[in-house]
Amino acid sequence: MQYRYCNSLKRNISEISLGTWGLDKYMWGKFDEKEIYKTFEAARILGINFIDTAQAYKGVERLVGKIIKDLSWHDAIVATKIPPKIYSNNLLKASQAYPAEYIISQIERSLICLGLEQIPLLQLHTWNSDWFEEEEWIHTLLDLKKQGKIGAIGLSLVDHMANSGIEIIKSGCIDFIQVMYNLFDQSAKDKLLDVCFKNSVSVIARSVLYEGFFSGKIDLNYEFNEGDWRKKYFTGIHFEACLERLKMIYSDGISPDNIASYAICFALSHPSITTVILGMRSVKHVWENARVSGSMLLSKSELNKTRKYHWLTV
Repeated sequence: MQYRYCNSLKRNISEISLGTWGLDKYMWGKFDEKEIYKTFEAARILGINFIDTAQAYKGVERLVGKIIKDLSWHDAIVATKIPPKIYSNNLLKASQAYPAEYIISQIERSLICLGLEQIPLLQLHTWNSDWFEEEEWIHTLLDLKKQGKIGAIGLSLVDHMANSGIEIIKSGCIDFIQVMYNLFDQSAKDKLLDVCFKNSVSVIARSVLYEGFFSGKIDLNYEFNEGDWRKKYFTGIHFEACLERLKMIYSDGISPDNIASYAICFALSHPSITTVILGMRSVKHVWENARVSGSMLLSKSELNKTRKYHWLTV
């Protein structure tokens, strides 16, 4: 496993991280809890030290806390996210979505669920660039950081809206940005990633395999399991468009057998990326993903060729 240095935490972070959204059975369907324990143990053994979770993943924080305790995984860097108090449209103010007392109470809740004395990385699970003008939310998080309740502050940007985080990054108030970054949505590298690099903000790339679309298994006849949210997401015109662009990648010599590793290498090839989140629900997933670490990254010319795959944007 290869590692990338994180300035805010003063630690090396594994470039492959363990994503836990897939453990929300209400979104992804049922799973074998015994296999999940083995999955976490395999991740630890293979050098993964970063775990991403969220309150919005029903019951997952508590499960993560139990597993890392049972495994005595004391050096795990756990990142969690708190959802807004209320969900609404873009007219919602930060003081409504993330009032101070709400932030404090939710962090206490996550500390209890995870069984931790400090949350290494606390992220807001959504972000609106208009909130940059408000100060209560960031002052609250900075105070909690001083108190030792959280180690670092991060924001999870809305899909396809990478540029929404640029101003807050330049302010120097936050330590991490989580953003969608994959072969289909490369908008983060247009500006955001360079701004992060210049301001020493660590970047967590998510949806690197685009919800499993780059697993090499999905084609026109693929059927998602009952309870899997993707059954309603990958449909109609959107699904057809994804398949057309997938064929474009395959026609360039990337086979279904190696497209997953290719997609991971693509994300890791940008120097601003600290780690990539990959959902894993089996030991097999861990081995397949962890072995990509340390692989040959894409050259500048190879990265330029991937630009034609980019199409997901607002």
